Amino acid sequence: MTHANGPLLRLTAKERQIVEMAIHGMSVEQMSITLGQSPKVVIRHMHQCIRKLEMWSFNTVPASSAHSLSDKELGILKPWEAERRITHVIREIGNAWACVVVLAMPDETPGPNGATVIEAISCHVQASVRQSDIITKWSATEWILFLPYISPDHMDMVVRRLERKHIPSWSLFVLACPSTGAESFRQLAARGHDELMRQYIHRNLGSWGIP
Repeated sequence: MTHANGPLLRLTAKERQIVEMAIHGMSVEQMSITLGQSPKVVIRHMHQCIRKLEMWSFNTVPASSAHSLSDKELGILKPWEAERRITHVIREIGNAWACVVVLAMPDETPGPNGATVIEAISCHVQASVRQSDIITKWSATEWILFLPYISPDHMDMVVRRLERKHIPSWSLFVLACPSTGAESFRQLAARGHDELMRQYIHRNLGSWGIP
């Protein structure tokens, strides 16, 4: 598989160096010492890396509207609608919930069927959860699930069900984040998103030919 148009080729040399360090588990403080730059500068570079990688993914997907008519038919809520409903549910149930993040990333620049692929993933996500669960999208290729009153075994089953979807030339990453009460739904979902981006970069690092 070639990645001539891969996202890491759009990063600067410094940004690619920081991506490699992060993938190998270095902390911001360790990267700061190694690079001879302040932690604030390192964090700024990391945010730029994530933004560029996300923009590459979203811009290569045809018809990349984050919320389509088919999503509405499937009951996938807009972010503000989902957060309002989730906030109400959390007030009633406390910490008895989990968040699942589903991230679809094209291995290469997708063809004209990209929008069809995304619609198929939306259908798969909707079919993999209960009626009481809440689904929203943070982008054209990222689904965020709110699962109230879910046991660890059931949560694992949902993840396995979601991971079974095979899409040629696309990678599907799934991560479950059970609530501990220390983070809001948005914070937990954002942490899950960052972890899936790290997994995506780590898996493809070798084939991107970083110097």
